[in-house]
Amino acid sequence: MEANIRAAAENRFNPETFIIARTDAREVFDLDEALRRGERYIRAGADGLFIEAPVNVDELERIGRAFDVPQLANMLEGGRTPFLTPADLEQPGFRLAIYGISLLTHAAQAMQRVLTGLAHGKIDFAGKGVGFEEYKSIVGFEHWAALEGKYQPPPARLADSKQIQTQSVASLMYPFRRKAESALPFGTAASSQPITITTASNHRANSPPPRKAVLLAS
Repeated sequence: MEANIRAAAENRFNPETFIIARTDAREVFDLDEALRRGERYIRAGADGLFIEAPVNVDELERIGRAFDVPQLANMLEGGRTPFLTPADLEQPGFRLAIYGISLLTHAAQAMQRVLTGLAHGKIDFAGKGVGFEEYKSIVGFEHWAALEGKYQPPPARLADSKQIQTQSVASLMYPFRRKAESALPFGTAASSQPITITTASNHRANSPPPRKAVLLAS
């Protein structure tokens, strides 16, 4: 692990890249071993530490005060580590906190509530979520629309593109048209009616009717 940290620290392209070293030694061994590994990781060049799975506030305080580098705390609802506020984590020395799964679990509950209502024929959830315009603001719709417009071809070029596509389709259809005309009796003009082609390969009795592909020839 130290070798990996040293290699990353010495070869980072961006000097602002922040390297956090994680250890799960508290879960596998004990807290003392986790702290020893943290010391080695800092000497190897880690900018911060993530010592996973402290089981009580005392351990959080011991970890937070053990090192003079930013440390990360993982706040998992229902996990082994006490679930604390950012302010409570800052007191023992933690500078980073993630509540990653909280957004996911609460979003899942909201979706489940709406789907349950629909399953019972109810739409009383309407108006209880964010409005459509507010949603667009949250996801940055205007930004992405502007980005899309930046690379969208001008109207004239778009029309040319559609014309090229039409010509390409016509050129692909030409061999089929020639083949259909060659099958007509001598002196008969090509019809503008659809030509129905039946794919009857491997067709057996009592099987579904054969598929049909329709080509328009003019």
